[in-house]
Amino acid sequence: MMGAFAAVASAALWAFASTRYAQASRAVGSARVNLTRSSTVLPVFLVATLVTTRGHVFAGVDGAHAAWLGLSVLCAYAFADNVFFAAARRVGITTALAIASSYPLWAAVAGAAWRGERFGLGRAAGTMLCVGGVIALLVLAP
Repeated sequence: MMGAFAAVASAALWAFASTRYAQASRAVGSARVNLTRSSTVLPVFLVATLVTTRGHVFAGVDGAHAAWLGLSVLCAYAFADNVFFAAARRVGITTALAIASSYPLWAAVAGAAWRGERFGLGRAAGTMLCVGGVIALLVLAP
């Protein structure tokens, strides 16, 4: 129950915050917005992690997993967010959010094609709900 609530709250917060980030990126640039965002959230994340893990933050984490995590964070902040904000400046935040929200479709395809994950009725329904929401945003956007 709390996981679903956290997922919805996270999506709502990102939708709200990304409009503000897009506005700020018009004035100061995407790189500065991302640097400010990441440097602001890093200490909060580290404190929350230390508190919730009682100091056992890296228990069971090997070098390969840490490297993949670091690479994914770098790609997310340094590349993907800059592309997103550039798109938001060009096509508008609503359309950019709708396009970015098609991620569940690509994740489902990648999981089924490369990892052999089952794509049953539940996943198909969830994916279609996500895609339907994206289509609704695109159609209803001004």
